[in-house]
Amino acid sequence: MRIALSLGLAALFLTASMAGADDKDKPKYTTKEVMKLAHGKDKGMPSLLTKITDGKGTDEDKKKILELYEALAKNPTKGDAADWKKLNDAIITAAKDVVDGKEGSVAVLKKAAACGACHNGHKGK
Repeated sequence: MRIALSLGLAALFLTASMAGADDKDKPKYTTKEVMKLAHGKDKGMPSLLTKITDGKGTDEDKKKILELYEALAKNPTKGDAADWKKLNDAIITAAKDVVDGKEGSVAVLKKAAACGACHNGHKGK
């Protein structure tokens, strides 16, 4: 009886720890949520990206957009996986540089976040 209970608890623990590992790899936001939160406009207000590229973004805005782009990279692509990784690596690096206050990083972020680069190859129909 004790052996069965011990095995049951061990299986439960293993399942719980494996689920936790999956949660770390699961994106916090869907692609649609990232697009809405980072690039969408809310009641006439500029998007988060626009606030940042216009020089009006706060440190919290910059950290939030980095978080959003990191989540975006974890979402599946509808196109070439290598291209998806390349585009996401570029936008994440640019967002990190903006958070760190690196000179010229806002212009790099604006270029990396250009809609066509991702939408043409990864949005789907």
